[in-house]
Amino acid sequence: MSTKLYRLDIVTPEQKLFSDNIEFAVFPGSEGEFGILVNHSPILSKLKPGVILLISNNQKKYIAIAGGFLEFHNNSASLITENAEFGEQINLNETLKEKEAIESEIVTSSQSQELKIKLQFILAKIKASQLAEKEYNSQKK
Repeated sequence: MSTKLYRLDIVTPEQKLFSDNIEFAVFPGSEGEFGILVNHSPILSKLKPGVILLISNNQKKYIAIAGGFLEFHNNSASLITENAEFGEQINLNETLKEKEAIESEIVTSSQSQELKIKLQFILAKIKASQLAEKEYNSQKK
């Protein structure tokens, strides 16, 4: 492994979504976004729903996560989340419909806090999809 790379594993209850060496990543921490390069100090952080930016081999990948926890030590990072999706694999039209349905349900539901958390993940999916599309289009030029 190159000295500029570290290992990142992203795991959900259903699968290991990602497992590879990367150069840099930005995570949606509960207190704000933060980036990790190789040889970062050990860290354990709670993550909020949002988008992860991964950079490796001059390529960017975007992953929407539903919050979770990140542990980094000895140039190895493990992220555990309830749900995660690659931006380029998200169906934007379906996700926009999900957003509308959740927003109207929030108004009438007594479970509005849970729905707001779901909505945050849906918004992260929309953002990850749009960023992935933008990155794809810039690579084609």
